[in-house]
Amino acid sequence: MYIVQSKPVESRIRQVVAPAPPRPVVQRIAVQRFNSSVVQATKFYPNLHPGAVESVDSSNIFRLNSFADQYRLHKVNSHGVNVPNQQYNFVRTREGEMLLHARYRHPSIAEGKQVLYAGEIFFNNGQLKWWSNGSGHYQPDSDSAEQANLPMDYFFSYQQIIKGEHTRRRS
Repeated sequence: MYIVQSKPVESRIRQVVAPAPPRPVVQRIAVQRFNSSVVQATKFYPNLHPGAVESVDSSNIFRLNSFADQYRLHKVNSHGVNVPNQQYNFVRTREGEMLLHARYRHPSIAEGKQVLYAGEIFFNNGQLKWWSNGSGHYQPDSDSAEQANLPMDYFFSYQQIIKGEHTRRRS
């Protein structure tokens, strides 16, 4: 005669694997990191020519978004999406928003306010080709270019742009 002993109920409950807790939602945001052991303070650039601010239609200004090395422009007050395919003036606002327009000057895009960075940016069919600190109204330093939060591999100083270095092939 065989006696089969069953495990106590408590023991069987403990052996049941509890479902894994739900995974937290992780948002991946592309942030350009720079290697530096020195913490740099955020620098805000004022508009050096307050009289240059012109009233513009803000619905014509674009917000820049990127994903997988592709860039898209969204009109500020619209759901439309555009593929950038030319040169634009840009400002990164104090709030971190990247605003662009092909013809409006930097102080008009920024409504005369201080910015984190300002310059020029060029795209070919949604791909970033180069960007610079070319802004006579804000004159941002090359040393603070990381504040633009754009890929530093594509950065050229305004002086390099004038010399045509941005048009030479990269090795």
